[in-house]
Parts: sequence; structure tokens; C-alpha cells
Amino acid sequence: MIRLVKLFFSDILARAFPFLLLPVVSQYLSVVEFSQLGLYQNALMIFVVFIGFGLNNIVSISVGKNEKKVAQYIYQTVIFSVFSFAVINMLITLFDFDVVYRYAVIVAFLNFYILLIKDILIVKGEINKILISNVVYIFILYSMFICFLRFELGYTSRFYSDVIAAFAYVFLSTFLIKELIYNWLSSCKINKKHYFDINHSIVAIPLMLRQLYPWIKTAIERYVISSVSTLTVLGQYTLAFQVVSLIGAVIGTLISYFTPRLYSYLNTNDYVSYRKIVIRLTGLFIIVIASLTTILPYLIEFFFDVNYQGANDYVILISLSYSFFWLQTVFWSFFSYYKKSIFPLITQLTLLIILIACAITVNDIFTFLKVGLCLEFLALVILSGYWSLCISKLKSDSLSKANGARMC
Repeated sequence: MIRLVKLFFSDILARAFPFLLLPVVSQYLSVVEFSQLGLYQNALMIFVVFIGFGLNNIVSISVGKNEKKVAQYIYQTVIFSVFSFAVINMLITLFDFDVVYRYAVIVAFLNFYILLIKDILIVKGEINKILISNVVYIFILYSMFICFLRFELGYTSRFYSDVIAAFAYVFLSTFLIKELIYNWLSSCKINKKHYFDINHSIVAIPLMLRQLYPWIKTAIERYVISSVSTLTVLGQYTLAFQVVSLIGAVIGTLISYFTPRLYSYLNTNDYVSYRKIVIRLTGLFIIVIASLTTILPYLIEFFFDVNYQGANDYVILISLSYSFFWLQTVFWSFFSYYKKSIFPLITQLTLLIILIACAITVNDIFTFLKVGLCLEFLALVILSGYWSLCISKLKSDSLSKANGARMC
């Protein structure tokens, strides 16, 4: 329980600071600079996904499997991230994009390594090291941000603070896991001619697109609102979305806490225990979603101006809509572990295509959200059924092999 509390503290600290600093930041930035800061942060989220191309997931899966190829996977990931960074920079130069995007891609490159190291720490269950790294990172990031704002550097204050904090996180966390890195390097001879294994894309690309799914879905929803309604409604939706993201934070913390145990059961082919913990996690997620969805509208009424009260209408629909993405995260460790992520990927792509079609034809935001909710519930049922079939097949195969070994 103490380990779970530490994870909650770390995640809540990371999410609380941006909200708490909004009044301070707004005093130093003009409206134009504030919009540039938003553009920079949005571009940063997208570039992080494309820099890594999902390969950080390959490394974390390899760590979870206790394989001896972790060093080779890390080497290939570094090579590919440098290549992706160079290509994105060339495209920014070629199409003469705003300098904001160049700042974003630099920080995205650094943040990819933060994500890579954090994934390794989560899979290894190193809660204390996660807490230390996150607290140091958050302290440096926001103290530097305020300092640069006072020097009137505008939105670039966030860029400089991001760079300094990212370097500090990478150096500190690398030091904390130096023994792991030494063991990986000593147990595996890196093949420097083997830059990239194309077979990794079977797992990496689906996982990369899965990371993009929430962003694409949010973009579609905002497109519908901006097309059929007013900026006031868009502001209310944005507030509701930010509030609902707290549910995702709680669920993400629970996933991080149980990830080592999930991989432990997969490594021992203990599918009964694995299935039990997934069912319990799913039940726990439903309780979290239902509880916070009930409470959050009251928080909006208490803390925000009357102009934002319309956000209450969107909280329930948004939280239920995104419950599909949150609930199916418990299945992805299984899909990625056994390289069965193509079918779930097809399910998500089909869902996005239907949602895009609805965005073009539906002229009411509530109707659109309800249609999306029904589709996502159906997709969740399909993925759950597929997951159950896969576990049943693997269980029967392992039993057959065990019986065959006894007869020999």
C-alpha cells in the first residue's frame, strides 16, 4: 500500500503543478505568448510519439520478459530516435514551420528518453526511484520555468526549463539504474550492424498508434464542437476534459503499480492468476470511473465561475467515452507481450474511421459523443472477447506441452 501511495503522490504532484501555476504564468505571458505556449506543448506531445515510434514499448516488454536482448533493443531504439529526430527537423526546415515546432522537437527528443527510463522503472517495480526522479524533475522544471519567466523570456521560458529538467532527469535516473544497465551490457554483445529489426514493428507501430489514439479522438471532438457550436461551448468542453483527465491519472497510477505483477504472471504462464488480476483491475477501474464521474461535476460548480458550469454536461459523457481507452489498457500488456497487437490496432483504427465519418455528418455534439460511447463499448466487448480467447488458447497449449513432457 505504501508503494501505491508513493506512486499516487508522484503522479498527482506532476499533474497539480501546471494547474497551480496557471495564475502565475498568465501574469507574465501575453495572450499571444500563451497561445504559443499551448502550440508548443501540443506539438511536444505528438513529436514524442513519432520520435520513439513506439520502440520504448519494445524495451519495456523486453525488460518484463527478462530477456537478454534489452541492451540490443535500447541500442536500436537510440539509433532510430536519432534518425527520427533528424527527419522531423528536416521536414520543419523544408516546410518552413514556426520556430515553436523546432523547440518542441528538441524537447520531445529528450522527453522520449525520460519516457523510456520511466517505463523501465515501472516494469522493474522501482517505486522509490520513480518517486525520487519525478520529484527532482518537477522541482527543477517549475522552479526554472518561474525563474525564466521573471527574465521576460516569454513562452521560451518553458523550452529552456524543459531542456534543463530533462537532462537532470536522464542523468539522475540513469545513475539510479546503473547496475541494471551494466548487467544488460555485460550479458549481451551488441550487434552494431543490426540497426533495426523490422519484426519489432509488429509490436511497435500498433503501440505507437495506440498512444496517438486519445489525441486524434480529442481533435475530432473539438472539430465537431467548433463546427456546430460556439467558443464558449468549446471552452466548457476543454475544462471538462481537463477535469476528467484526473480519472486517467488515477488509472495510470494503478496500471504502473500492477505492471510488474502482470509481467510476472505472463513470464510463468500463470494465466489463471493473470486473468484474475485483470478482472479485479477492471472492476477497480469501473469503481474509480463511476465515483469520480459523480464527484467531478460538484467540484466544477464549487471551484469555477458560473460561465463554466455548462462543463458539467460534458463530464459524464467524456469520462464514459474515454473509459474504453482506460479499460483496455489492462489488456495491452498481454497483446504486446505475445505480439498479438494487430487485431486490437485494427479495432481502434476502425473506430477512428467511424468517428471521423460521424464528425463530418453529425451536427450535434451530444449526439456525436453518444454515438462514440456506443461504438467504444462495442469495441471494448470485442477486445475483451479476443483477449479471453487468446488466454484460453495459450493455456490449453501450455497444458498440452506439459502433458507431452510428462509422457516422454
